[in-house]
Amino acid sequence: MNFSLETITYRRLLGDVAPPLFPPLSPVQGSRLCKQADCSSDTFRYWCDQLKRPPTLARKLWELVFIAQSLFERGLLSLGRRGLAFGVGREPLPALFASLGCTIVATDQDSDGARRAGWQQTDQHAAGLDSLEFPRICDPNIFRERVTFEAADMNDIPQKFRGGFDFCWSACSLEHLGSLEHGLAFVEKAMRTLKEGGVAIHTTEFNLSSNSDTFESRDLSLYRRRDIQALVERLTRAGHDVEPIDFDPGDALLDGYVDLPPYREEPHLRLRIGDYDCTSIGIIISRRPPSNRGILISLGNAIQHNSARIKLEKEGLIGSTRDPIWNYAVSFDLRQTLRKLALDAEEELAVTCEITLMSGALGLALSDDAGVRFVAREVLLEASAHPQVVVLSSRRKEGAARLIIRNTHEGESQFCISSLHVALRQETSASGA
Repeated sequence: MNFSLETITYRRLLGDVAPPLFPPLSPVQGSRLCKQADCSSDTFRYWCDQLKRPPTLARKLWELVFIAQSLFERGLLSLGRRGLAFGVGREPLPALFASLGCTIVATDQDSDGARRAGWQQTDQHAAGLDSLEFPRICDPNIFRERVTFEAADMNDIPQKFRGGFDFCWSACSLEHLGSLEHGLAFVEKAMRTLKEGGVAIHTTEFNLSSNSDTFESRDLSLYRRRDIQALVERLTRAGHDVEPIDFDPGDALLDGYVDLPPYREEPHLRLRIGDYDCTSIGIIISRRPPSNRGILISLGNAIQHNSARIKLEKEGLIGSTRDPIWNYAVSFDLRQTLRKLALDAEEELAVTCEITLMSGALGLALSDDAGVRFVAREVLLEASAHPQVVVLSSRRKEGAARLIIRNTHEGESQFCISSLHVALRQETSASGA
């Protein structure tokens, strides 16, 4: 079959593949470059469907998917989480995250600055909530309840945002802040808006052509590999954790195709800017909590199994299960939290769960990643009118990855989990049930 790369579309290259109904279970992604393989994945199709957009071979859509998937994998797209968007433009992400239960503060530069920069003329500036409302993604009433808008200068982040958010993000905005250094400084300062353990996701322009020369102007700068590596060093010195960066540009058909001006909608994974071939890079950064403190696990991250029913209320995570003995009712993925604690192999972790068991009986245990092998003694609970504190401990080398809760009663078990946290064993004073 004869065709030119310029005529390739997502549908022509990959066909009509239905998106999955639920987010695929895949390895947690790290910082990376945009490439064709990502666009071919079920993960990409799932989030495109959630964004109410057809999948296309376009790097801007890749960026939206990268941000959403990175936050989802880290348990941050759930009820009660607070997010901060920088340079939001006309993005659909605030609506998507609000539909998933998050409270979002969306920011963009003021109207005068946007007009001078030309963003209003190209319809890439948000002047208020009306610019961010996507009724097909989020019910308008829920959107107005959970999303607010404020004008904010990314070069001068308001002090009132300090320490108030579980996550923040920007999509191809930091390269427009005036210079290479302005963009790097923004990423550092944005970390101050996060709570301890919070996560920042940023995408920006990446120079594929050169690690020595680049393009830098007041309106646009292209980041080289050495610029990104210098940023990683600065963030690490400041006590933050940067997910390892995969600089592999890919070797699929469209990883080698460069779109030239005037740009097409697709394929548009690579483009020429001036003398340089470019793509997008996504960077994931966590604000590391002090090493002498534990980390609270969001109860909204609970995974429901089999016929169990769970609901997040003010009192905690309310649940019930009638599942047969040995069938899991609820689990929590602890992998990302354990990475933040950065325990040595011989150090002992302690998972502390405060739970009230109103009826029936439950078993709580730590399991491996697959959930098939217990790595610590299971704690069995009987019904009680009073809260019970369960501490499950294991050396890091044993491979604990999940907290498993199962029914050990022939009938229904009803429970309420009021708190859950992970810490070094010597920091935990509670005893096992």
